Amino acid sequence: SKPVSIKNKLGSFILNRDFSWFEGIIDWNGTEANVYLETDEEDGDTAEQAMKVLNELVDNIVANDTKYREFAAQELTELANEWLDDSDEIDAEEITSELFKKRMEISEITVSPDGSLNLFYNDDDMFWGHTIEIYVEQNGDIISANIAG
Repeated sequence: SKPVSIKNKLGSFILNRDFSWFEGIIDWNGTEANVYLETDEEDGDTAEQAMKVLNELVDNIVANDTKYREFAAQELTELANEWLDDSDEIDAEEITSELFKKRMEISEITVSPDGSLNLFYNDDDMFWGHTIEIYVEQNGDIISANIAG
């Protein structure tokens, strides 16, 4: 029951035994992002696999962030404009794919030991305060971008 932590170049991550994950904050392209590293085994006290995935993710942070934003924009820009049409905003500017990508802001990343990721981006009110969730499989394929919350 003593505190367990991981410290490395990315920061400090503290084990939250209630959720079987390590919690920390990293710099994601100039924005603070909460990170949750699931433990290697249920109720474990290591997250070596998830940390390895996080390190690889951060090593290519610009390319990865760009890829995730482009996928989300491709999947959700049309929906964002539908929400805009349903809003009370008069003379609101159409949301382009480029604008959509710029308005997204990372908030959380969950890393599983199998290498899969869930990334959560703030929506800058494009979906009235909901979250944009992106799911990435362990092989790096982006599977979905949805709104949540």
